[in-house]
Amino acid sequence: NDHKFILSPKGNGQNTRRHYEAFAFNNLAFINENNTVEHLFNGIPNIHYVSYKLDASDLKEKLLYYASNLDLAQKIADAGTKYWETNCKINKDGSLSDSLTKHLVDHFRYFTNVSL
Repeated sequence: NDHKFILSPKGNGQNTRRHYEAFAFNNLAFINENNTVEHLFNGIPNIHYVSYKLDASDLKEKLLYYASNLDLAQKIADAGTKYWETNCKINKDGSLSDSLTKHLVDHFRYFTNVSL
């Protein structure tokens, strides 16, 4: 993968595969506020990904900052990938990690109003 940064704005749904691609390919993910990834990562931007405002008013500034600080950008990308590999995966036995299970159950509840 030749790209260092992945821009992952909120789309029509709650979730987007772009987040997961960024983590899987060890890219720095730029993810807008109030997105579902904050649930997976307990809302800790600048540790596993970079958060930007919903209106993107701070996005250019953040992109320029991390383009000028590639070591820090790589450190955050590495932490996001490590977290993803550790907590948000399908295990060898086919079971889901606890974090991914909680995420999927919460989404099911949100969209169906059904408790499990």
